[in-house]
Amino acid sequence: MKLGERLKRGLWRYLAAAGTVVVATMLRLILSKSTGNQAPYILFYLAVFMTAFYLGLGPGLFALVLSIFASFWVYGQINHHFQLDDIHQLPLLLIFALSCLLFLALTEQLRREIDRRKALERTLRHSEETFRSIFENAVEDAMILTDQDRKIIAWNTGAENITGWGAAEVVGKTADLIFTEEDQKAELPQAESELAIQHGRSQDNRWHRRKDGTRFWASGTMNVLRHTSGSPRGFLKIFRDETERKRLQELLEKSNEELETRVAERTSQLEKAVEELEGFTYSISHDMRAPLRSMVANSHMLLEDYGSELPEEGRQHLDRVSKSALRMAQLVEDLLIFARLGQASVQLEDCDLGDIARDVALGLDPDCRVEIEEGPDMSAKCDAALIRMVLQNLMENACKYRQRGEEGRIRFGREAEAFFVRDEGIGFDMAYVDKIFQPFERLHRDAEYPGTGIGLANVKRVLDLHEGEVWAESEPGKGSTFYFTLGNRSKGAKP
Repeated sequence: MKLGERLKRGLWRYLAAAGTVVVATMLRLILSKSTGNQAPYILFYLAVFMTAFYLGLGPGLFALVLSIFASFWVYGQINHHFQLDDIHQLPLLLIFALSCLLFLALTEQLRREIDRRKALERTLRHSEETFRSIFENAVEDAMILTDQDRKIIAWNTGAENITGWGAAEVVGKTADLIFTEEDQKAELPQAESELAIQHGRSQDNRWHRRKDGTRFWASGTMNVLRHTSGSPRGFLKIFRDETERKRLQELLEKSNEELETRVAERTSQLEKAVEELEGFTYSISHDMRAPLRSMVANSHMLLEDYGSELPEEGRQHLDRVSKSALRMAQLVEDLLIFARLGQASVQLEDCDLGDIARDVALGLDPDCRVEIEEGPDMSAKCDAALIRMVLQNLMENACKYRQRGEEGRIRFGREAEAFFVRDEGIGFDMAYVDKIFQPFERLHRDAEYPGTGIGLANVKRVLDLHEGEVWAESEPGKGSTFYFTLGNRSKGAKP
């Protein structure tokens, strides 16, 4: 309410209080011919009481003050100096004032209590209207109101739609009728209400029955309603038909079980196929080594014993056969290593990768200069033999792919959680970085840089066994850097 409206309303209240006193004064003048000066405050009592009750404490006090002056002025008890002519009127004046003040206090308290009750009634009426609206208009949610004995008092449209029973058919009966016969025999309705009384509410997820005998899956709650004393006076059961969701859930669970079974079967088949393939690879590779060694040895012997009798072209053919056999032997050896790594077990121990790198560097081409960092950061838990294979492959590649006619410069160290092997060689295009760790994938011709294409695949497999990662960064003509990590702690920690 705006300030101007409040002032206007307050002014009218005080004017009404003054009007009430004026009316009481006029009535007292009319009645004074018959009553004289007997009971001079009766009408003023009524004026003050009515003003205080209907207009409030402020206007009531204002009416009291006006009544005191009006009563003495009318009877001439106050002189022109506003002093009492008759001192015996003072006790009556005090009694009138005190009794009016007491009544004003009681009236104000009564008005506040009445206002509080009216506000409470409005709130209660609003709540009842809201509940009734929700109760009557809920068509998807069933709402059942029962007394403390679970006898149905109210049954909404949602309950009719879900169960098939109309409100007229079920009011007065127990709500147990929607429970299945098995649940009724097991006294689950009683248990549900007892649980609601104990905890204030109970959860309900089970099969129920309709009027036609069919079943539906209901999901909802039962809430206890209490008297002001705290004792239960009834229950409100709310539930929804979740039959379709329940069936979909059961279908999904069944599908998941079937899928898990199929996955387990396929995984077992795949594992068996991988084992057979690795065994086949190992067997074939192992059996091929002897014929290849024989080809190399016989080629050498043929050149040594009959080389002078062979034409130049024949010697070149034998030389190519020998080199091809040697390359094939190396490929077989790498394949054997690749196959063995698929079945290898990792033996973790504290290792200094700097020491391992220095040992590997001793076997490199003398034209390659290796710089190795030192310090505690070069230590890690790993399988020393497998990590030696990693460093040997990476450092040999760094030495092999150096710039033509230049000394190879290799650096091994650590950045953050990743170890690295860095060179200043020919590098490669990063567009092909995903290929270099795949078996048999090579970025250079064999005539330029011989190799089998298995080395980096073996590196990746070893680091997978260590739950680590390997990746590369390179630029053509500016060298390459190969990073790798060991273990879950450092996995993915790319600098």
